[in-house]
Amino acid sequence: MRTLARDMVKSLTEQLTQTSSGLTGEHMVHVLHVDDDADFLVISKRHLKKYGSFEIDNALSVTAAMKKIEQKSYDTIISDYQIFDANGLDFFKQLRANGNNTPFILFTGEYREEIAIEALTLGAERYFNKNEKQEKLYFELAYAIKKTVKNKNAETLQESESRYKMMIDHAPDIILTADNNGIVTSCNSTFERETGYSKSEVLDKSFLETPFARGMDIEFAKTLFSNVLQGKTQEPAEITWLHKDGTLRASELRINLNKKNDKTVDLIVFAHDITEQKKAEEAVHQQQEILEALARGLDVGLVMVSKDYRILWSNNTAKEDRVDLDCKKCYERMHQKTSICPDCGVKQIFEKKQDRLVTERFVKNLDGTDSWIETTITPIKDKKGNIIAALELVIPINERKKAEIALKDSEKKFRAITASANDSIILIDNEGKIVHWNPAAETMFGYTKQEVIGKNLHILLAPKQFHKKYTEGFAIFKQTGKGEVIGKNFEIEGIKKDGKVISIELSLSALKLNENWHALAIVRDNTERKTAWGSLEETINELVRINEKLGVVGRLTRHDARNKLSVILNNIYLAKIGLSEDKNNLQYFHAVESAVDQMEEIFAFARAYEMLGIEELVYSNVEKSFKEASLLFSGIDKITFVNDCPGLTVLSDSLLRQLFYNLIHNSLVHGKKVSQIQLHYKEEKEQLKLIYTDNGVGIPEDEKQKIFGEGYGKGTGYGLYLIKKICEDYGWTIHETGVLGKGAQFDMTIPKTNKEGKLSYLFVKE
Repeated sequence: MRTLARDMVKSLTEQLTQTSSGLTGEHMVHVLHVDDDADFLVISKRHLKKYGSFEIDNALSVTAAMKKIEQKSYDTIISDYQIFDANGLDFFKQLRANGNNTPFILFTGEYREEIAIEALTLGAERYFNKNEKQEKLYFELAYAIKKTVKNKNAETLQESESRYKMMIDHAPDIILTADNNGIVTSCNSTFERETGYSKSEVLDKSFLETPFARGMDIEFAKTLFSNVLQGKTQEPAEITWLHKDGTLRASELRINLNKKNDKTVDLIVFAHDITEQKKAEEAVHQQQEILEALARGLDVGLVMVSKDYRILWSNNTAKEDRVDLDCKKCYERMHQKTSICPDCGVKQIFEKKQDRLVTERFVKNLDGTDSWIETTITPIKDKKGNIIAALELVIPINERKKAEIALKDSEKKFRAITASANDSIILIDNEGKIVHWNPAAETMFGYTKQEVIGKNLHILLAPKQFHKKYTEGFAIFKQTGKGEVIGKNFEIEGIKKDGKVISIELSLSALKLNENWHALAIVRDNTERKTAWGSLEETINELVRINEKLGVVGRLTRHDARNKLSVILNNIYLAKIGLSEDKNNLQYFHAVESAVDQMEEIFAFARAYEMLGIEELVYSNVEKSFKEASLLFSGIDKITFVNDCPGLTVLSDSLLRQLFYNLIHNSLVHGKKVSQIQLHYKEEKEQLKLIYTDNGVGIPEDEKQKIFGEGYGKGTGYGLYLIKKICEDYGWTIHETGVLGKGAQFDMTIPKTNKEGKLSYLFVKE
């Protein structure tokens, strides 16, 4: 109870301070905007930030939005109606079904009256049409967000004040407030109930002059109040006070300051009644001498624990390993913890009021050694039957526990191995009866464990024509542990529960358990293996046919799409001639042309990507492939190509030229000031480095890994990604090692041999 009172004091003080400070003032408003148009999200964020302090997170789908909501709280959610993975109203319903009541605004370009009505009926705060005039639209949207957040904060403040007031009024402890002069300004209902005085007898009176203060040490109380007002830290103090019925009571008193803007508003006084606790502790102490005499000489530990988990008493045996136990918290001194143990038996006695509890625990002694103990805990009750303490009987059980653990570990390992094994593992005793049957055996033969335990293995699983031979051989085995098949692997037939005969591979070992010979059988079903080999060739042929079909479809699709893109570009060219003086519209045509170029690059990537792993790898001339790749570019007369790879051939396919093409294209597009491109190699131990460099602007350090990611970059984001995939297919690795400002450098590391043991590169004399 004393711990409960302290927690209540801390919680209520913090809550009162927060409530008095209110939820006023303009704060950053956290908004989640959900729309599947990334450009629109960027524009909306810019507009909204002109009208308020908004922190806006964007999500391109409902799925992405739900993930953000799991990780962060938002003041308002804005959503489009038509999103590619759901619609805005379904998203809204999902939020409410999950208990999320964040204000919701529907912001869509698809204006339909029935959508607006349904949104508002479901509880959405507002509905906005994207197609309204932009300045007015975003001004009104920003205003709606602020108003929604303000209303929400006002509701939160009102609920908070109501909740805190109810908590104070129904708190189990006495709570009073007083001004800086000690005049009582309020008290809760518990005060009237616990003291017998009415509120009118203490309100507007000095705390030290109230009837409640009679019986206190007034000078001590004055000092306590003075120290608190001076900001000095005060521990809870025990005081006595006069009940209205004339009896003296004991309480634990705590006084806290309630401040606003660093100024003391009032004092909050908490008083927790400990009268009964003090009486109980005194009664317990009176019995300690008797208990000490009874426990003296016992070779077990005895520990008495109070309801606030202090050790009231312990006998000499308990103190041998834990010196100075008395008056310490049991979890601190006995278990070296800072809080109550999660599985505390004493706690169960106090809270569940059990009559007896026996537990086993693994504990660490103060000298660093570990121990297993068995604890029997019983409650100590007062005359009214109330539990006032608990008595622990502690018995060391190290040796017993070690034996139990060793046995359990052995059994656990055996069962874990057999349970996870793919093969059937069967153990039979010296009578030929099954005593262990793992899950794989259930799957293989169709019998459950319950169906076979105690049954004769040979009669159950072996064909009848072999029964006699098995019987004769097993008679010798049970006497000697030996036999023709012991320690050998062989193939035989077995019978499943449904009568089906299967081919199995059997391995038998002899084990002697409890002075009797047992046989351990490991059984593997060969049926599936044979069937699998039969169907493997058919599966491979089917995959080849499917791959051919996908290739044809891909080529036809790209051909038709390129024809349409050509038509678009020709029409744009004609339109540009007709609008040569209209610079505003010409920029849009340039943007369309750029998009078409990127689509062409994506088609080229798809064609190249389809070829990965298709062709057989052969030795290709590096110098020739690099030259062919450079000739595919036009208008680059001012760039010098240095090709220093004479005679070098590498194990590759036709995509080697594509690899060099993509590297050159990357330099021309992103190098900005490139005037020289070089390819050379460097032989190292057990590998060769093929090095591509340019003298452009180089690549920042934080992007050296990112550039190989799918979709990364200003273009299509597939150029360097394809290069990495080609290198991986060849068994190479590629890294960017250039220096920013001096140019890019790509090191392709080629191992001397590939995974099949074939040389990855050769030098051929020309």
